[in-house]
Amino acid sequence: MLRYTSLEARDGGALERTFHVYVPSRVQGRVPLIVYLHGGAPATSTAALDQLVRSYDEFADGRAVPWRRNTPTCQLSFPRPPRFEVRFEDAQGQPCQPPAVSVTGNQPFILVLPEGLADDPADPASTDGQHWEDGRVPSPGQVGEAERRDDVGFVDHVLDVLSARPDVDPERLGITGGSNGGMMTLRLACHADDPRTPRLGRVSAFSVQVATLPEALHLGASGRRACPTRGQRPLPIAFFVANDVETPQCARFGCTSPTVNGDSRMPYGVPGGVYVVNSPDSGRVIAADDTHRRWVEYATASGAGAATQQTTTVGFFTSVRTTTFAGAPARVVVYETRGGLHGLSFPRNDYHGVARPLEFLLSWRLGPSGDLRYEPATGVFSGAW
Repeated sequence: MLRYTSLEARDGGALERTFHVYVPSRVQGRVPLIVYLHGGAPATSTAALDQLVRSYDEFADGRAVPWRRNTPTCQLSFPRPPRFEVRFEDAQGQPCQPPAVSVTGNQPFILVLPEGLADDPADPASTDGQHWEDGRVPSPGQVGEAERRDDVGFVDHVLDVLSARPDVDPERLGITGGSNGGMMTLRLACHADDPRTPRLGRVSAFSVQVATLPEALHLGASGRRACPTRGQRPLPIAFFVANDVETPQCARFGCTSPTVNGDSRMPYGVPGGVYVVNSPDSGRVIAADDTHRRWVEYATASGAGAATQQTTTVGFFTSVRTTTFAGAPARVVVYETRGGLHGLSFPRNDYHGVARPLEFLLSWRLGPSGDLRYEPATGVFSGAW
């Protein structure tokens, strides 16, 4: 694991920024670069390095990753109150265990794990210690509306530094993240046409897990740059979300009437609504369907042409909505799981929650003149995913 540090000029001083780079030993020639943005993490952790337990390095290495997939007779339970335990159950609600399966990544890639900065110690409500300034107001773990660093510029800098490596394919850059990191991924996608962050304009695809668009980015409020409604090119983007679980977490926050379904932290919501994450925490977001539709409209306005949607299913609880366009290869894909949870349980074991986002990111190439190509090569993964 390589560790990079850089200094970010800020308010007359400098912030030390850190990112970690994992280069598998099997890398030969130029390979894709995948940036993973961590979610909110406790102050005692190193948030980025903690993500290595989530199979990203194993897939980059080509190691077989074991997991358990739902079967017709044994499935991951729907965590209804008062019992929120997550376990596999049979049709009678008794514990069971499906057989172990495995998935192997056959496409080597270089993994980048940037670090968010520590939360503001003046925030008495903060229970986590490391976040991205993802566009919510105030930023998670911060007090007040002002932003305290340039996370968008930091990730652009990371891409600029690493694109110069001789083993990185500059036409295959992907960004993904979950929760707070998922919102940050959306914010970065909103800057893909910003001349101040030119490397973000070279990202070939984005993947967003259990996250929706912050309201301030939707509206351009409180000093946050509005997410544009069109750009120089359409952006391939995949969403992995869950619904039909009560949220916010009333047991933790003392509320009495959850008003939106979601994945117990990240609201899914009803179109047209605006919601908070872990009420009464601040940081309003728009509904998931509104977020997805916004990116379909962005692609159409950016020259992709007329949109066509197709719906398929994966496993027992997941629908997959794939929007393609008449005039460009870009796609907007939504995996929506009924009863999924936050973190790695969001697919409810209908599919592997790391392999599927990676498969999407590894299927795109952006040429030097901006020509986008969809290259869903067979054999990127083998096994069950």
